[in-house]
Amino acid sequence: SGLAKVEKKMHTKILSTIQEDFATKFGEATGIALTFLETGTLDTQGFAAAMLKANKGEEVGVAQVNAVLAVARLQQAQKTGTLD
Repeated sequence: SGLAKVEKKMHTKILSTIQEDFATKFGEATGIALTFLETGTLDTQGFAAAMLKANKGEEVGVAQVNAVLAVARLQQAQKTGTLD
């Protein structure tokens, strides 16, 4: 997602802030993705706008979209109690 390059920073610092950093950067997009997982309807314009905003207008990579969807799936599993 472009937030942290482990090889360039101290591991402890990255691990202590990564969830908060991710939520700050991709929270809006993650919320839209979570709604999609719950309802089956994706606000494509809203999701695209949120991803572009998170990426400061730069091109959005597939890895970033996958990371947002993975976090939304995790949140869904936590909400429903289906997290293994």
